[in-house]
Parts: sequence; structure tokens; C-alpha cells
Amino acid sequence: MLGRLRDPYTNSATIDANGNAVIPIVHNAYERVLEIQQITVNYGTQGDNPNVQVTLNGEVYSGGAIMLTSAGKGSAGGLAQTFGGLPYLYMETNDVVQVEVANGSQGTLVTIRVQLRSITYDDDALQGYF
Repeated sequence: MLGRLRDPYTNSATIDANGNAVIPIVHNAYERVLEIQQITVNYGTQGDNPNVQVTLNGEVYSGGAIMLTSAGKGSAGGLAQTFGGLPYLYMETNDVVQVEVANGSQGTLVTIRVQLRSITYDDDALQGYF
């Protein structure tokens, strides 16, 4: 069905030796636009002080947010942050959208969960965007 919410997109990366991780959101549905409604970022451990931002084509779209304590990652808990709400991020196939984490501990797993909707260019939601 066109325009329905899709199953959440997930991707993950591990914090590198410099304390950073970059997790891309990949879009390959040509002639479609992804309406990204919410991005949840989960960081595997507590006790660190990482921050996170979302970039669109190399520019900061949203962020500089500090990760907050979350009970959702196993018995020890972890950290999380959510980006969401209006205005939604509209992603075309040639766009590069990334979740970037900094100031983390090497080897820590970072997972993103993205709630999105795939729409056509003539969808009313895109009026004024293109």
C-alpha cells in the first residue's frame, strides 16, 4: 500500500578508536521520498558522555544532543536519544543522511531505529518542498 508506515529501518555501528561512530540511513527506492518521522539512537553502555547529531548532506540537521540514561538496553541499561516530530526530514535517493556519535568509548555498539514512510513526489506532504 502506498504511503503506509514501513517497518522500522535499523542499522548499527561500533564506536571507533577516536570515540566516533557514523551510522548511515540508506535510501534506494528511486522515484520515492522517505519521510523520516523519528530516529531513536541507542548506545550500549552507561557511564559515558557521548553526544549525537543527525546530518543531511554534510550539514547538521538536528543535534548536538547528549545521550540520556535508558533502561531499554539489557539488564545494565544504556543511553539513548530520540529525534522526531515536525517538520519531518524528507530524504531523496541522492541525499546522504547520517547519525553521528562522538565522545564514546571504543567498541561500544550504537544502534539506530528509524520510523519512516515512503511516499511519491506528488504526495500532499511535499507541497512546498520540491
